[in-house]
Amino acid sequence: MILVLKRVFKAFVLLFKNNINLRRGVYTALSFATVLSVFVSVLSVTDLTYAVEVSVEGESCGYVTDRKTVERAVDLLHASSVKNDSAYSNPDVDCVYTFVPSTQLISDSQLADNIVSNHNDVNKAYCVVINGIAFAEVTSIEEGIATLSGIAGNNRFYNSVEIRECVLSTDAKGRLKPLDERIDDYIVTKVEYQAVKGDTKQSVAQKFGISEESLPDFNVNDVVSIKASLPALAFINEITTQDKKSIPASETVAKSSWQITTYKEIYVNNIKLRTEVADTQLAEKYPDKPVATAVVNAGKKGFCWPVDTGYRQYVSSFWGDGRGHKGYDIAASKGTPILSVYDGKVESVNASGNAYGLHFVIDHGNGIRTLYAHCSQLYVSVGDRVERGEVVGLVGSTGRSTGTHLHFEVFRNGVSVNPMNYIGKR
Repeated sequence: MILVLKRVFKAFVLLFKNNINLRRGVYTALSFATVLSVFVSVLSVTDLTYAVEVSVEGESCGYVTDRKTVERAVDLLHASSVKNDSAYSNPDVDCVYTFVPSTQLISDSQLADNIVSNHNDVNKAYCVVINGIAFAEVTSIEEGIATLSGIAGNNRFYNSVEIRECVLSTDAKGRLKPLDERIDDYIVTKVEYQAVKGDTKQSVAQKFGISEESLPDFNVNDVVSIKASLPALAFINEITTQDKKSIPASETVAKSSWQITTYKEIYVNNIKLRTEVADTQLAEKYPDKPVATAVVNAGKKGFCWPVDTGYRQYVSSFWGDGRGHKGYDIAASKGTPILSVYDGKVESVNASGNAYGLHFVIDHGNGIRTLYAHCSQLYVSVGDRVERGEVVGLVGSTGRSTGTHLHFEVFRNGVSVNPMNYIGKR
């Protein structure tokens, strides 16, 4: 029946060509329609469908709906091949158009399997594939996963390791060894190594089992691409460290902050490859910094009183004071907020260890500086920009002090002057 149908199909094509060439009008059209009707009727009665028969090396591999299915099957074979199998190439397939029962049609994956079965130089195997290259053979995907999981434990392989069914040339499959025979084998793999102080070409070459000639020139901190000799199943280890750097308040950073940088140190086979920045964040340095409850104008120059007036306080000692006292002593309870008397920039910060104890100096411009001493806590760092009335510290009794108070001084062009001229007298 199929042979008859093929002959009918050829006659149909021939008649179609003659119709075009002879142009016999109505009779030609009727003849064409008659043949077409018979052709369609035969197809419907016999459940035959138009198909492509695919053959490799003279052996039929099956029937598919169209050439696109053939192309997909060949693509599946190509995707299953591996980099190191230079002997493998996609097989030459022959395609013939025909008619077959629709039940005989197969899928692209079935066709790919049949092509491998009929191709004398191609085989399938379950492989451990490392960096795209067939490394070893396993009996099944499950067996490979179990073996590799036992090797790795909680570690992670440095190289790309996968287990899959591969299409290999007969020569390549013959060279594959079982996985348990290759567990300790080395391969050449690419690493990115960051040179450190003391590194030489000789020392780096020894680390990675390569020749000095294969290394480019490098300097400290250069990242060098190296083709290193390493265990195929080497582990990658990452150690996380942090560094905290003080960032003063500025026009771009609203508050004095910590810049916290997280670094990732990368090791393979116990060799440190490089250090990478994993994350950088700003964290407010003084999240518990209070806000002033009462800021009182003082003097006639726009300055404010240096202690939050919402707290009980009094001036226990004025400038001069019969004993050459340089500044004001403002008695207040420990923890009372200290305020910047004017806009400015923190010039210096000093820890306890001298008469002033924990203290700092703010430069307000135009030769005016103010000093705040005996603090119990500071909310500023060198370089911070502060505003008038902003809390900059807390009252304490550090250094040479007989009680909790703020020692406050004003300097004009480096010379101590009476604070009364700037903040008045309360």
